[in-house]
Amino acid sequence: MSSLAVLRPLEGVETMAQSQWTSTLRKQGHRVHIHNLRTPNVDPRANLNQLVAEVLDPRPEMIFMEGGGGFNLPEFFHHRKIQEVPVGVFWYDAPIRPYSCFISQPGYRDALKQANMTHFIWDGFWRKWFETHVGVPSLPIHLAADPDDFHPLPRISEYRDHAVFVGTLISQKHIEAERKKLHPVGQHIAKFFAKNIDNAIYGLNPYQILGDTLNALPEKLVSALEMLGHNNSEILYRLNIFAWMIGKNEVRKRILREAVKVAPLLILSGNFEENHASETELQQVLKAPEKRLVVRDTRDCNVTDLKNLYAYGRLHLQATDPQSVEGGIPFRVFQTTACKRPLLTDKKNELGECYAFGRELLTYHSEVDFAETLEHAFKQADLLEQVAEAGYQRFLKEHTWQHRYHYVMSAMRSSSKPKMTSTQL
Repeated sequence: MSSLAVLRPLEGVETMAQSQWTSTLRKQGHRVHIHNLRTPNVDPRANLNQLVAEVLDPRPEMIFMEGGGGFNLPEFFHHRKIQEVPVGVFWYDAPIRPYSCFISQPGYRDALKQANMTHFIWDGFWRKWFETHVGVPSLPIHLAADPDDFHPLPRISEYRDHAVFVGTLISQKHIEAERKKLHPVGQHIAKFFAKNIDNAIYGLNPYQILGDTLNALPEKLVSALEMLGHNNSEILYRLNIFAWMIGKNEVRKRILREAVKVAPLLILSGNFEENHASETELQQVLKAPEKRLVVRDTRDCNVTDLKNLYAYGRLHLQATDPQSVEGGIPFRVFQTTACKRPLLTDKKNELGECYAFGRELLTYHSEVDFAETLEHAFKQADLLEQVAEAGYQRFLKEHTWQHRYHYVMSAMRSSSKPKMTSTQL
């Protein structure tokens, strides 16, 4: 039984992906030791040697961590003894945000480039971005679901004729709070960006729109930004957060507005951060006809209870976060199919490598054809059952965390990284 280490960026902070990965490692028979790069009220650099000793004491065969905030202590990865252990790094979100946050930190960029690291990045666009900006190639990976945690349940009778969306829209209050954190120059840029994204086609990458906005700024703003010098990185980091929130909300607003025109809609929304829009705000934002929208708060829903959310409704909906440029497939896809429920989603290239469009998933292109597609699906009860069953079988065959485990361990143990097929991801 080998020993493996899992690094958390901060004590008490663990994403669902990291939790599921850790659980999978233990189910495969490994001893897993969890360590925190940072602990509140403790100087991490003064504690560095002790942390290194604690991580290495069980003689881990490998170290696993999530990217993003996981490199908040670059000195750890520069340590000679840590460089002797293979490190697997998972990136399940746009790396541009953490990169813009930490790039000014000494040693950060070099920490990403250590020879003992294998980076796994969930979206083809960001794999190219990572190689361009960091100079390091990476391997593809997808999220997954655990059949022990997500599995078919009898349909709940309440709201059985509703379309269902499991997810959040970020509240305007929270967005405005983030905007106010910006330097006044950044606030002006945010206004230009918000206008541009309103006029963008469905699903366009918000970071691309932000880049186009920066390239087209009036000369006065360009000069003001240049005068800020080293403070630019903080402004760009905040702008990237702003872009993510606005971009995420925009695709969801467009689709959910169309959904309530066609069918009664149930939104299961809420998270521990409490930055999500309330039912009152959703009613206003989606311009929902009377009695066509029901919102249920899921803030207190434990991870072990998430499967219950997929027992609601006739059909589940997805509007992919636009930073998933080529197909960064969210948990929702795998959890829905694991629970044997039909999903209507927008098309992404890499999603088509995981599930067959029209047979295992129902799809639309944009808000233009969404309503018609949803209306047609609601009239085809047999089709919904067939899609649910086919999606479920594909999930069991290719998309459990056990599948990801075998793929990752094979890649980590290989001296020459293999070219992975879609069935191995």
